[in-house]
Amino acid sequence: MSRVKEQLENYRFLKERVEYLENRLVNVKAISYSSYGSTGIPKTKQDLILEKDELIKEMDETRNLVYSIKDTKHRCILCYRYLDGMTIEQVADEMNYSAHHVWKMLRDALSELENAHKCT
Repeated sequence: MSRVKEQLENYRFLKERVEYLENRLVNVKAISYSSYGSTGIPKTKQDLILEKDELIKEMDETRNLVYSIKDTKHRCILCYRYLDGMTIEQVADEMNYSAHHVWKMLRDALSELENAHKCT
C-alpha cells in the first residue's frame, strides 16, 4: 500500500483517538494503562493534551494533502471517502454517480495525489 493511501486510511483512526482523548480530558487526573501492556506510567492531563495536539497536527497534514488536489471532483471524493469516512456507495449517492464510477474516480484521485506527493 502506498504511503499516501495509508495516510488517508489512518485519518479515521486519528479522528477517533482525538475524540477519545477529548472525552478523557473532561475529567481526568491520571490514567493507568498497565493492564493493557504499556509501561505502566499513568498519563497525566498534560500527556493527553500533548498526544491530542500531535494527532491533530497529523490530521491537518492529511487534510492539506487532500486539499492540494486541483480537480474538484477528485478532492470531493477523497474528502467524502477518507476525511468523512463514507462508504463508496454513500459517496456515489452524495455525488449522484454510480458506485463503479466513484471507484474509477477514486482510483484516479489517488493516482493524482500520489503523483503530486512524489513531486514534493
